[in-house]
Amino acid sequence: MDYYKHLRVPTDASTAEIKSAYRKLARKKHPDLNDGDKGSSREFARIAQAYQVLSDPHERAEYDKQRLRAEYRTINGKDSFFNSDNPHARRARQMAYEKRYNAIIDRMIAEERRESVA
Repeated sequence: MDYYKHLRVPTDASTAEIKSAYRKLARKKHPDLNDGDKGSSREFARIAQAYQVLSDPHERAEYDKQRLRAEYRTINGKDSFFNSDNPHARRARQMAYEKRYNAIIDRMIAEERRESVA
């Protein structure tokens, strides 16, 4: 399940963009506004789950790890270094995960600073 697609945001979306997208979609798909339609209630549940994961930086980093692992499981039918047990591949994976996690944390700190200045 691709949470970014459910919220219709890019993978590098800020926390504010994710929150805004969630609120817009939640207003549209809320079951109370759609006369209890089962399709809209399922969609609302998916949107809520996506927001829960993407709004928490630790859960988002873990989710992004899983997405990367699934995306690079094989390249052209061959195993990639994301799937290898080689110690060098493990270190490269760790560095890629840390870089992504640090970028998310840096964006969140910058947003908080902007909000506190405002």
